[in-house]
Amino acid sequence: MPYGQSSFKPVGDPGTLDLPWYGIGFGQAIKRAFQKYVRFDGRASRSEFWWFYLFNALVGFVLSIPSEIVNISQSVSAASNGTTPHLGTVYLAQIPVYIWTLAVLLPTLGITWRRLHDTNRSGAWWFLNFACGIGGIVPLIMCIMDSNPEGQRFDRVQNAGGYGQAPGGYPGGPSY
Repeated sequence: MPYGQSSFKPVGDPGTLDLPWYGIGFGQAIKRAFQKYVRFDGRASRSEFWWFYLFNALVGFVLSIPSEIVNISQSVSAASNGTTPHLGTVYLAQIPVYIWTLAVLLPTLGITWRRLHDTNRSGAWWFLNFACGIGGIVPLIMCIMDSNPEGQRFDRVQNAGGYGQAPGGYPGGPSY
């Protein structure tokens, strides 16, 4: 094995939501992200993460167009009248963006958390987003990195039956 390369060979659809789907397409990635929107265990492939990231950015951009139009028209009319722009209208036009942001908060957090797991890092690295300066760039760079097979430790599937260990240690039972 050449230096720096792993023997990890990603596959396509794993047939379960408990494993990452390497090589997933745009539509399936969006559907899968919303199916797993509150899951913080397991992993997400790079394609799962970036397709959802692109989708989120595109929807946010489209939803912000009306507020930008209102902002520009308020600024132009205020400049021509010599008054200040009415910011209440601008904020009102931003309500769809705020609603979208709240709607995708948990799915975005969950998929980022799972993507960090796929690189064999704790999802808690996401909290660097709150750090001043460039703290938010660090988790994003970590999400760019290759998958690490050691990240399997974060998977929910632990035995051949596809179920986690039950609290009493009985295989096949519900995992809490």
